[in-house]
Amino acid sequence: NDPRLDQWHGQGWTAWELMHAATPRFENHRQPVKPAWGRADDSDPHFVVREIDLAADHGVCSFLYHWYHDDQGPFLNDALNHGFLGAANADRIKFALLWDNRDILAQQPALLTGAPAVLARGVIKPQTFDAIARLWVEKYFEHPSYMKIDGCPFLGIFDLVNFVRSMGGLDGAREAIERLQLKAAGAGLPGLHICGMLGRLRDRK
Repeated sequence: NDPRLDQWHGQGWTAWELMHAATPRFENHRQPVKPAWGRADDSDPHFVVREIDLAADHGVCSFLYHWYHDDQGPFLNDALNHGFLGAANADRIKFALLWDNRDILAQQPALLTGAPAVLARGVIKPQTFDAIARLWVEKYFEHPSYMKIDGCPFLGIFDLVNFVRSMGGLDGAREAIERLQLKAAGAGLPGLHICGMLGRLRDRK
């Protein structure tokens, strides 16, 4: 669970509630679809040990974790921070970060009409990004299980539009990336492999 989820959906709410509430909507509609392992907590390292073993035994080489942090701080990251990083067999597989900087919308459960409210804004202050960059370098990039390409830690940025807006434009975005690269170099890393993504192409207000 996460304090943000409690704030948005009520005390103790998790995404599992969506599965339990699912009902068939037409003939032979198989709902709810329940996982073979049952309800599990992906912030529990004992459960993640099973996930890692299953993945590694079947040729999966890495996990890419959606990673959340806005102007209010980090959230929804317990699956990585406690689950994966606490797993005794974390050395069997690599992990990397996909910074999920899109707007978080109130769409669980989905609305039939109207636009969902924005629960957390993906646009942040430049100083917040600098704090995030320090956290990436100090807590994650130097971890022995972090995924690297040609020795350079991989980092995904989910929403390039929000990132550029956060930094005040293209020049500010370039300067922010340069500051991030300098932090990585200061930690002895040869560079970063940054993958920018366009989560949604349409313009947003």
